[in-house]
Amino acid sequence: MPLNSKLSKNSLKLIKTLKEDGHETYLVGGAVRDLLLDQTPKDYDISTSAYPHQVKATFGRRARIIGRRFKLVHVYIGNELFEVSTFRKAPTLEERKSRPTDSGLMVWSDNCYGTLAEDAYRRDFTINAIYYDPFGRKSKTVDLVGGQCDLSKGLIKVIGSPKIRIEEDPVRMLRACKLAGQYGFKLESKLKAEIKNNASKLGLSSRARLLEELFKIFKKPYAYPTFSHCHRVEIMQYLLPIFAQKWNSKLGRDSQSLLKIRDEKMKTDGLFPSRVTGFCAMLLPFWNQHQLDLRSEIDSSDYFNVDKKCQQWIREFLQPYFIPKQVSHRIRKTLLMQPKFYSKKLHKRLIHQKEYGMGRDIYLISKDIVDPEAFTHV
Repeated sequence: MPLNSKLSKNSLKLIKTLKEDGHETYLVGGAVRDLLLDQTPKDYDISTSAYPHQVKATFGRRARIIGRRFKLVHVYIGNELFEVSTFRKAPTLEERKSRPTDSGLMVWSDNCYGTLAEDAYRRDFTINAIYYDPFGRKSKTVDLVGGQCDLSKGLIKVIGSPKIRIEEDPVRMLRACKLAGQYGFKLESKLKAEIKNNASKLGLSSRARLLEELFKIFKKPYAYPTFSHCHRVEIMQYLLPIFAQKWNSKLGRDSQSLLKIRDEKMKTDGLFPSRVTGFCAMLLPFWNQHQLDLRSEIDSSDYFNVDKKCQQWIREFLQPYFIPKQVSHRIRKTLLMQPKFYSKKLHKRLIHQKEYGMGRDIYLISKDIVDPEAFTHV
């Protein structure tokens, strides 16, 4: 079966349009990985010789140039969104101009355009640098860095020096763990060693970027294996410091169990992939214990004060991130409604609440792990 039999019609239409305009164009990254693993792609990244303004000119109102550090184009075709990037080459010394506190290797801008080969060698992992042309002869793949070999071995390997690639962008350490968690792959030994040696460099990354990565993790059904890899290579303490401290505790193990159950329900039961329920699954055991500890301070029926304490506790637990108010609010409401699911009388009142669906998801995930006795005060 040809690889393009699993591609959406809109992705083929986008690639064909750019090629007809005279631009070398390929599918690249996760979509190609999925195709080679006989899976149907969910996201499509397109790499092309066309500059962003040329892509914009081709698709007009359906295209929008975004980004400063890394310019790319969002193209809408039908109800699908595609990310289109221009071939880039290795960062220049000018692009490496950085903050006084780093080594001078971190890339703060990445908009120096190049050829297909240059683009392949500047990518992060070998399995991310496999290109696919659905309109080439025999629908060809282009693999200049051994990505297909590593894919068959189940190996996460960087292109070039692991140390340099991590210093260029420390978030690559987290992305390596995400790939390993998603596909059940192993980290190449040199990469694993360098991640452990450079774990603290994750602190150089923008908190906004790391929070966005967390949002992406919680919207996919492999949060637990991703965090497990983060723990093993010692970057968890720089990603979620308090969770890392409590990882091996009873509450930490309960939290891991909830994340496992949530992952499985997302795969098999169609559980909605909400970042809110992701955070709640992680936080619930710790919050339940904190509620018990609060009994000596405030009356559990004093909802206003409990709500205020919960807001403060979430902010402290998820340091150093600033969680958007809307997301934080929904996490708080979802956690606070959990005791009511254990009371038939109170359960009925929840149905009309805005967060009921997320609250019910967390209840179904946690009901076999949470001790109902903890809620006898409700």
